[in-house]
This record gives sequence, C-alpha cells and structure tokens, in this order.
Amino acid sequence: MTFAHGQHFRRESSIAVPDFTVSQGEQRILGDLAREAAEARLADRDRRLLGAMRLGVALRALEG
Repeated sequence: MTFAHGQHFRRESSIAVPDFTVSQGEQRILGDLAREAAEARLADRDRRLLGAMRLGVALRALEG
C-alpha cells in the first residue's frame, strides 16, 4: 500500500494528483488537436499522391 496526499492506495497508478490530471475539457482539446493533425497528414498525403500522378502523366507524354 502507498500513502500519498493523506490517503492509502493499493496501486501507485491509482494515485490521482490534481495538478497532473487531465480534465475533460483538456481531453477534448487534445482530441481535436489530434484529429486536426490527422486531417493535415491525410491532406498532405493526397497532395503528394496527386503530384506523383501528374508527374507520371507528364513523363508518359514526353515518352510518346
């Protein structure tokens, strides 16, 4: 057993220190940031794929 903040805990992972606990609002913000980052990665990937496809078409036009 661990004694912290005036309470006994069976596992140290169950100790919740308010200064380091993520609130629901902060979780929502982190989720939004992660979603926006994923959307940006997908958009960048799509732009690179489109550029590669255009390059392929241009190279085929030069060959023929």
